[in-house]
Amino acid sequence: MNCQYATSVSEYTNSCGLGLYGGQPSVGVCDYCVKRGDNNEEFATAYKLQENKPTNDVPPSALEMGKNLAGSVKDWVAGGFSTATEKQLEARQAICESCEFWTASAFAGTGACRKCGCSTMLKLKLATAKCPIDKWGPVT
Repeated sequence: MNCQYATSVSEYTNSCGLGLYGGQPSVGVCDYCVKRGDNNEEFATAYKLQENKPTNDVPPSALEMGKNLAGSVKDWVAGGFSTATEKQLEARQAICESCEFWTASAFAGTGACRKCGCSTMLKLKLATAKCPIDKWGPVT
């Protein structure tokens, strides 16, 4: 079964119609489609490629985290305080939870990204926010 949101770009690359991965073609696949059963062989292959990616586990410094937070808040204010829909929020959360840089236990069990240091519980709700490694982007 094909994911209703995916557009095949090549044998192992898809572009997500939900605008996840920043709307860019990606070999990764989020758990949003996998959990719903909307995956096909191409997605399964892409998912395995994503799982085998090496990780860089150096967390951002407090200064970098502050800059990241300030940038996200600035974009959110400029975007009119818009928030993601429930569907967009669920899709973003599934991507984060399947990412090698996500830590479930951070921020009292609400989760955090080890790339930007942000609380995923908060950042995912901001319509203007984007993943630091382009797995999902701003939504309209």
